[in-house]
Amino acid sequence: MRRVSLILSCLSAFVFALGTSVAHADPIQFSTSSTFAGSTGGTVSPDGHKLSWTLGGSPLTLEVGDLGPFSLNTPVTSTVATFKATYPGGLVASSLPGGDVFTLTINQTVPTPSGSSSFSSTIYGSVGTTADGLLGITFQTPTNFNIGPVNYALANLTQNTVIAPLNTLLIPVDGTAQELKVLATSSAVPLPSAAGAGVVMLIAMAGWAKLRRSRRAA
Repeated sequence: MRRVSLILSCLSAFVFALGTSVAHADPIQFSTSSTFAGSTGGTVSPDGHKLSWTLGGSPLTLEVGDLGPFSLNTPVTSTVATFKATYPGGLVASSLPGGDVFTLTINQTVPTPSGSSSFSSTIYGSVGTTADGLLGITFQTPTNFNIGPVNYALANLTQNTVIAPLNTLLIPVDGTAQELKVLATSSAVPLPSAAGAGVVMLIAMAGWAKLRRSRRAA
């Protein structure tokens, strides 16, 4: 009986281990696509990577560059795009008219199921008579999504609403590069079929032990 009890205890531990989720590093492969769209005063370059305005009599430009493609292991935080805004200073302090948008699309090829999804945002900002000022790219919520088992979340947006609206990437207009980062994580992988097989085996062993006890008692 001790041997049977030991077997049953081991099987119970085995089934519990199989029934839990397994979280580990997983390989992912993806690329990104960044585009601007102007609707109220901004002029967009043919490739969609440059947005231009005239404020205070001077040109203001905002450019974005895609990085990648990426071949990484989760969990990982990666810079997926870089922004640079330039403004020489104007005759008067000015603000963007608003309405221009930025979209970041992630195209995942590994793991499967593969697919694409996008983050959308609006652009605002103000500049002065010198090369100072800030542009802001405020992303719509939610700021994360899943493609198959992988979750992508924007990682370096403002969370202090005193500084800027929530979920905003701030970009100085002095030409300093600003990075946009994404955190990629894999969801845990359950093993229900293996756990179910273990449960069946455990029930069978328990029935066999009960039968042996009944025969010995007889």
